[in-house]
Amino acid sequence: NLQMQAYQLAVIEGGFSDKHESRISAGAELVYLGSTAIDATTRRQPPVDADEIRAQVSEIAEGMSGSEFLATINKRCNQCDVRNACPIQSEGRTVME
Repeated sequence: NLQMQAYQLAVIEGGFSDKHESRISAGAELVYLGSTAIDATTRRQPPVDADEIRAQVSEIAEGMSGSEFLATINKRCNQCDVRNACPIQSEGRTVME
């Protein structure tokens, strides 16, 4: 999970030093809270390679700072908040035409 990896990198980089002096991340864990019908579940992630995650975050930041983005159809299109402005969706084509 890239978000958990970014949090681990923040620990390694000293981003939480005002809360705790350690810069060692032993991994991360997401806890999905249960309900009366389902128990809580967890998803564990091992410790990260800081150099690898740092490079990945840098690459993502560079891409997100661009002035143009290539629209691609993917599994998240149905939940997209800007679908009505997307040139590859029928709802968004009128914005571009």
